[in-house]
Order: sequence, then structure tokens, then C-alpha cells
Amino acid sequence: MKKAVNILVFLTVVAIILPLIGALLPLLGYEFVLANYSVWAVITALLPALAAVLGAFNNDNTKSKALGTACAVLPFLSVFNAAYYIANINGNIVLVFATCFISIIACVYLALRCGTTTFNTAMVLVSACAAVGFTFIGFAAYILSWFSVISVNTVTDEIESPSGRYVAQIIDNDQGALGGATFVDIVDKDGCIDAFVFKITEKPERIYSGDWGKTPHVHWKSENCIVVNSIEYEID
Repeated sequence: MKKAVNILVFLTVVAIILPLIGALLPLLGYEFVLANYSVWAVITALLPALAAVLGAFNNDNTKSKALGTACAVLPFLSVFNAAYYIANINGNIVLVFATCFISIIACVYLALRCGTTTFNTAMVLVSACAAVGFTFIGFAAYILSWFSVISVNTVTDEIESPSGRYVAQIIDNDQGALGGATFVDIVDKDGCIDAFVFKITEKPERIYSGDWGKTPHVHWKSENCIVVNSIEYEID
């Protein structure tokens, strides 16, 4: 049983680090997109919850240093994890909030039971304060979203360059009562890593912004030159 707990804890760490990667990659000029945020929120709740249940029935009090360190940082990572999923909800809101709450509780339990005592308590206290803060922020953002403008981007057309390396995306930006805009973004497909459960791409280059509802005329003149409404744009 102890081996199963160890495996589940380290799987939790691996799954919970994905949001950290997603938050840091934009600083390097990349975008990180999970296939389904709701599903991954459930996974990052089930793994620590199952580890906590098995750990509760494990009478072996011996702790490895690696397991203790991993458990000690879990509460902090779980709070960051929750903030990331709540900020990127693209599914059932209640489900995401519930799974994030379960994940934090399970990670705190694992930290208290198996964490390294040297900085275990500090991590739990910091995470508890952060969890309370994120809960209020999350509910406030959810309530405000009903009274504010929600901007929705929809890709209405994609035009490939002659060799297929680049894709020009025509994007409809709907801002509700305020109208919106129409964008043209250039995506470099060579800079894309598709790992099925997540995708890492270079940030698209926005070359055009126009009035909402007016579809621009777009065509490629060459592999590195695109024409939007008779205006040429060079692609690096």
C-alpha cells in the first residue's frame, strides 16, 4: 500500500506541474493549451484524493525523504493548480471548483501526514491563506462575469501558406453589447508541439485588427508575404 501511495503522490506532482508550465511558457513567447481543463482538474483531484485514502489506511510510519518533500510542497502547488484551472475554465464551472477544493484538501492531508516536518507546516499555512484568497477572488470573478463584457474569440477561417508552414487565422472577436473586432493572426505550425493531452505553440503574430463583422480579404502572395485588404505583410 505504501508503494501505491508513493506512486500516486508522484503522479500528482507530475499532473499538478502542468499548470506551472502553462503559466511560465507565455513569458518565453509560447502558448500552452490543455485539451480539456475540466478533465485535468478532475485528474488532479482524484490522484491526491486516492493517495490520501490509501495513506489513511497505511500504518507504516516510515517516511522517505523524497516522498516527504513531495508531500510538503503539494498544498502550495494545489492552490496554484486551482487558480490556473479556475482562470481557464472551459467546461463545468461547479465541477472545476469542486475538484479544485478536493485537490487542496487532499494535498493538505498528505502534507500533514507524510510531509517533511522542516517546512511542512509553513507550506500548509501559506497554502491555506492562499486558498482562502483564491476562493474569494474566484467567486468575485464569477459574479462579476455576469455583469461584465465577456470577450469570445472564434476562428472563422484558416488559410494556409503555399508550403503549409504558416496558417492565417481570421478571428471573430465578439464583445457582446460593445460589438467586437476582427483579427488576422499568423500561426507558425513548425513551432507547435501536439502531445494529445496538451499543445504548445509559438504565440501567433497578429497582423491585422479591423471592424467587427467585416471579413477581410486574405490571400498569400508568397510563403513569407500575405495580403490583407490589398496591404502586404511580411512574415518573419
